[in-house]
Amino acid sequence: MQMQRRTLLAVAGVVALLFAMAAWLTIPSGEGSSVERGSPAAASIGGAFTLTDQDGRQVTERDLLGKPSVIFFGFTSCPDICPTTLLMIIRRSSI
Repeated sequence: MQMQRRTLLAVAGVVALLFAMAAWLTIPSGEGSSVERGSPAAASIGGAFTLTDQDGRQVTERDLLGKPSVIFFGFTSCPDICPTTLLMIIRRSSI
């Protein structure tokens, strides 16, 4: 009985350690964290910008004036839902 209790405590300790390591690896901290930069509500939205399109050309806000436009950054962070969302945007824009 005592041996089972020790084994159970050892397994629980290892699981707790794995959870702590996963949290430490996934929670941003230090330089460049969102806490230091401020909240998204404080971000400046709109104005001049320069981006690079899929063909390597520079695109500015002036290139999009008078045209319906969507700037979508989903593929930089998600492999599953972003392609679906982009397809929905394309289908709705062609109506």
